[in-house]
Amino acid sequence: MYKKRRLTPDQQNQREEFLIWVETEMDLRGINAGMLAAEGDISPALVSMTLGRKLSTGYGPKFVAAVAAAFNLPEIDLFQRAGLVAGPAEESGAPAQIAESARRLTADNQAKLLEYSEYLYIQQEQKRQANNNLANRINRLDPLSQQRIVAAGDALARTKSSQPTSLIELPVRPD
Repeated sequence: MYKKRRLTPDQQNQREEFLIWVETEMDLRGINAGMLAAEGDISPALVSMTLGRKLSTGYGPKFVAAVAAAFNLPEIDLFQRAGLVAGPAEESGAPAQIAESARRLTADNQAKLLEYSEYLYIQQEQKRQANNNLANRINRLDPLSQQRIVAAGDALARTKSSQPTSLIELPVRPD
């Protein structure tokens, strides 16, 4: 015998939030239940029962796919919003902190932050490309030349670590 699937309270809340979102979008787009059914190629009865909360399991993939078609949105986005498939993992750590910090900025400062992050990304990629080009050039050399370059790099790193790297670190000379 077929056993009805019960939704957890979290699933019920997520499904209710999704249905409220669908109803709000329908109002904003000027779409009624009949239009949603026609655009999504599903029966008007299914739309009516789903939006009327008459189905004990809420809604299924057919309804969500119909909403995606009617709203001209990617199905995967709506399947994630509806809780039928897992969404992207929540950001944590530095990306989440950056996003939260950016949300608190004014629109002008958000634009500046975006511009600066693009600048940093370009600089990073140029440096990565230059390092790759150098590595490729070194790899084409004979083994003895490669060893000499590595030894010179090690010696340079040792001398740089013991010498001042900025004007602030220079010792002050008494006059």
